[in-house]
Amino acid sequence: MTIRSFARFSSLAVLAFVASLGVPVAPGAAHAEEGVAATRRELAPGVLHRTRVYQSLFGGKQTVNIVELAPRAGAAGLELRMLLPAEGRPTARVSAMARAAGAVAAVNGGYFGGGFNYSLVKSGGRIVGRNVYPRTSLGVTPMGRLVMRVVPSSDPFAEAVEAVGGGPRLVAAGRIRVPLQEEHVTQASGIGPFTTGPRTAAGITPAGTLLLVTVDGRSRHGRGMTLHELARYLTWLGAKDAMNLDGGGSTTCFVAGEGVVNYPSDGRERPVGAALAIVRR
Repeated sequence: MTIRSFARFSSLAVLAFVASLGVPVAPGAAHAEEGVAATRRELAPGVLHRTRVYQSLFGGKQTVNIVELAPRAGAAGLELRMLLPAEGRPTARVSAMARAAGAVAAVNGGYFGGGFNYSLVKSGGRIVGRNVYPRTSLGVTPMGRLVMRVVPSSDPFAEAVEAVGGGPRLVAAGRIRVPLQEEHVTQASGIGPFTTGPRTAAGITPAGTLLLVTVDGRSRHGRGMTLHELARYLTWLGAKDAMNLDGGGSTTCFVAGEGVVNYPSDGRERPVGAALAIVRR
């Protein structure tokens, strides 16, 4: 390791420690909206798709897709649901699962590999995968309330009928909090907390709106973000609670009528273990 890279790693480690303590973030933190290319489209009542292309954010270009699910969407017959590959298949593309379910929008879920889900997957009350470590997970109760908490492997997340694991936590009660050690996330874990890359995240605003966010990376379309940069960005979007999902080549955002709207870093869509989708009842 060179002196320069060691110095950069050390500074990032300090940032990680500070973030793990829970750093308060001032409301409305400025994040250079000048020169940002933006689009906004309502996909269904209470469901909004936004894109942001920043020419310079966190030291480079960033392409971000944001899908918002407002509480009022429930009255319009929309709900959050986990999508699974067809019977007998360990993985499938997000777009294939979304189209089969008639989804309005969808993103990739948690970690997987070798035909197994290494993150919690709960669909229709049935557990398909469990967290390998106690990690932050997102659940939906039968009444449609969003719950985000740490779920150990032995915990069935009984209050949720649909749930996805991932981790680590990024924002808690409006504060940046990235508990790497507590959620067993290291640089060698494959999650790469200190490196820039494509990211997928889920956040909840104080009003109860769900944010599904993808950040492109490893390409001309985007530098990508570290976990701590992603946490800060989610606070700018208004998240009071947020968590990381699988990223890298798995990062995918699907929108009905358009298909995959982000730029997967593999150059093509990667089959994944599960998807988190907005569907009609």
